[in-house]
Amino acid sequence: MFNFDLMNLLTTDKTFDISRNVAMGILILTLLGSLYVHKNILTQEIQGAHSWRQCQTMWNIRNFVRHDSNILNPRVSHFNGGKDNIYRYEFPIMQWTIAQIEKITSEDIFVVRIFLFLLGAIGVLGMYYLANQIFNNKIVAVLTAHFFQYSPLFYYYGLNPIPDNLALVASIWYLYFILVFNKSKSQLHLIFAVCLLLLASLSKLPYLMFGVVSFYIFIVDLIKTNPNFKKIMIFGLIHAIILIPTFMWYAWVIPGWKGNTVLSGIFEYQLDFHEYKEIFKYHITQMFPRILLYPTVWPLMAIGLIGIWFQKVNKGWLIGLVSITFLFLFLEFNAINIVHDYYLMPFLPWLYVIIGSGIAVLLKLKKPIFLIVFGFLFFYASNNTTKSTDSKWTNKHDAFNPDVYKYQKELKEVVPRDELCLILNDESTYIFSYLIDKMGHVVHSDNLNIGWIGDMIDNYGLTYMYSDSRKIDQNPEIAPFIDTLLLSAGSINVYKLRDPISKDIKHLPFFKQIKKEN
Repeated sequence: MFNFDLMNLLTTDKTFDISRNVAMGILILTLLGSLYVHKNILTQEIQGAHSWRQCQTMWNIRNFVRHDSNILNPRVSHFNGGKDNIYRYEFPIMQWTIAQIEKITSEDIFVVRIFLFLLGAIGVLGMYYLANQIFNNKIVAVLTAHFFQYSPLFYYYGLNPIPDNLALVASIWYLYFILVFNKSKSQLHLIFAVCLLLLASLSKLPYLMFGVVSFYIFIVDLIKTNPNFKKIMIFGLIHAIILIPTFMWYAWVIPGWKGNTVLSGIFEYQLDFHEYKEIFKYHITQMFPRILLYPTVWPLMAIGLIGIWFQKVNKGWLIGLVSITFLFLFLEFNAINIVHDYYLMPFLPWLYVIIGSGIAVLLKLKKPIFLIVFGFLFFYASNNTTKSTDSKWTNKHDAFNPDVYKYQKELKEVVPRDELCLILNDESTYIFSYLIDKMGHVVHSDNLNIGWIGDMIDNYGLTYMYSDSRKIDQNPEIAPFIDTLLLSAGSINVYKLRDPISKDIKHLPFFKQIKKEN
């Protein structure tokens, strides 16, 4: 019969456990399993959900390899601003690191994805150590780490080049070291923790929110009966000094983020009630249960939500982390919408800690049936997640012209790599140029002032044009700028432009007008 003494069950420390070596062996096997189910993705070109963000990251990497290795000068593909293609957003430590590896190996998507897989593996290892630190049980830690790595959000983006990956992994290890410090009070553990918070917040500024755990520890130490003010001051100074680079970098670059909806959040523009209702419904029915979590872990989550309150674990920092992530969601609700799922990666650590709590509760039942259940869930997790995310890897998810993927090789080879090009109809600004491996000026739509073409040829050195817009390239006014049609690949035409603009067309009204405007 089951033991229904709930209070005794939830508070007892006695439960099944395994040795550290066995735990590490299982963890290695589960990571190899993840590598196996990802095997077809390792050599796949960038495509799928949020390809634009991935391509932007890949351009940072590509330009660090080929052009400027200065980490302060992350570059993209376009010169739309007029002067250069430097675009400073998050601090590009991940992009720069991958570029240094590619300088030794080669420019290959395989190198990028293997790096990202290993980075994700470090994150899974971090979840193991974090769960073991909280629950003091290696079975709970292994299962928590395993279920975490098959979160559809982590499973998909873990092999895709976005800087959020590094921010998430660094945040998980920050949580581990700051909780270790809270017990040991070792300054070495504290320095490790704050350095990891620095890495996370440099990679993506919102991850500074994880510092709420440090703030919680600071407040608890401050309100003790006999607080040690010297140690509390040192604690604060270590944070203030180590985190200086984060504040310096973003104070420098944020003024250049014109029109960035992340900065404005809910205050810049308002949605109507129906839109808010639909977004909220999506988060309740899809984002949390099926993207951050998945059906395999639903029962564990439900049990963990109850069990965490009765277990002998420090819950103050967890409450703070849960609160600040939901505050972040509220402030960025408009920007996140139903689209930017990777913005919710900061939810993953505490969600899977609660799942770990559910695992711990069931293990305390000491019934063999639960070992069988966990064994089933252990192997079913990957099947559940791979089926739900397989379609996200296809170019159907990036709403982009499929001919660019279909004829990528021909489009890339028809023009020399270092020639500057005019690229038409790429609302993402990054996907088209990345796939054809060309830099230049990117136009978002058919709204192109014809006179700009002459200006770009004369003053910015454009020599070729890629176009899937017949409205533009078949416009009679553009004919004087075109020298030769080099390739027609599906809906995409590639042209050699006249260089320089000949004197016989500089008298045309639209060309004179653009000169006057400049």
